[in-house]
Amino acid sequence: MMPFLSRHALPCFLAGAVFAIAPSHGTADTEDRATAQTLYVPSYSRVLTNEGDSQPLASTLVVHNVDAEHWIEITRIDYYDRTGQLLKAYLDEPVELGSFESTSALVPLGSIGDGIGANFLVTWSATSPALPPVVEAIMVGGIGTQGISFTSIGRVISEEK
Repeated sequence: MMPFLSRHALPCFLAGAVFAIAPSHGTADTEDRATAQTLYVPSYSRVLTNEGDSQPLASTLVVHNVDAEHWIEITRIDYYDRTGQLLKAYLDEPVELGSFESTSALVPLGSIGDGIGANFLVTWSATSPALPPVVEAIMVGGIGTQGISFTSIGRVISEEK
């Protein structure tokens, strides 16, 4: 018999039930694994604050290898402006990431071109199927006592299994 629940408590009770039966993030099916991917990551070195005004931001891209068993190789980290023009290629040579290692790329505050609508392209590969890395951009900035910070996550635009 279900105990009495108010109409406000029922959604909380049901939400708890969903979390109780949801699969753990610690396990991944083999279909989640890949041998290579290209990810699109929105990134902003400026944001509009008023009509005609914008505020500069620093943007940090971070790539985390979340696979406990496999190395991955980051073969490309490129930064593009809003028109799709390549502004900077961050890698001269591939970077290997062991389990739980990470690498990053920085677009310093106010340093590179038109960053409203900019993006990173990140390409990685592995010799055997691996869990895809977590790829995020973190944007921060501020003027005086007011600050802005937010993140965006990578989206797979091509993949090899």
